[in-house]
Amino acid sequence: MASKRERKIQQIKKWLPRCSPTWSVYVYGAIPKKIFEGACSSYAGTISYKDTFGIIDETLFGNGKKGMVFTEQGYYYTYSGTNAKFVKYSQLKTMNGWSGYNCQALNELLEKLYNIETEASGLEVAAGLFGAFMGLCEEISDWADEIEINENENQAFLAKNNYIEGDATEMTENDVAVQMKKLKTLYEEGLITSEEFQYKKQELLDRL
Repeated sequence: MASKRERKIQQIKKWLPRCSPTWSVYVYGAIPKKIFEGACSSYAGTISYKDTFGIIDETLFGNGKKGMVFTEQGYYYTYSGTNAKFVKYSQLKTMNGWSGYNCQALNELLEKLYNIETEASGLEVAAGLFGAFMGLCEEISDWADEIEINENENQAFLAKNNYIEGDATEMTENDVAVQMKKLKTLYEEGLITSEEFQYKKQELLDRL
């Protein structure tokens, strides 16, 4: 896909000649240096020739000191004795009643330049999608961590409350030894407190 700069040049080349049936119109690649320098000295200031995409020259003798200059970021203009102004393409402005201009075509061009300027770039779209993807990954990771925590809590609960196997009232010395070993493991892994360990230990001893 063409860059924003390239598409701005394309639209200006297509539409600018339609914008003024009266004045001289010059587009990127065919702008006389004399016209460019006259516009800079009069109302456009210090701009780059390579970043000048189009000029409408309203002067009778072709000195470029009055009219419009279209650059990469916006346009400069002076009209009917007004002070020179600069308008960014992102600030959509409607022109009406300008003598010597086809305002309908001019407004059509400005709208197209506004749309190009304000659309998200490929990099911005990719960054937005990547950010959304990373956010989703983080949510999934949090969800997985929560499941793991819940599973660990469930296992701890089951280990604490269901470690005694066999008959609840009759246990052999071997059964007690096995369960005592399990009880000690739970205590050493921090799954039960010292008080719980002593209580369960005594409970096992009482069943001998």
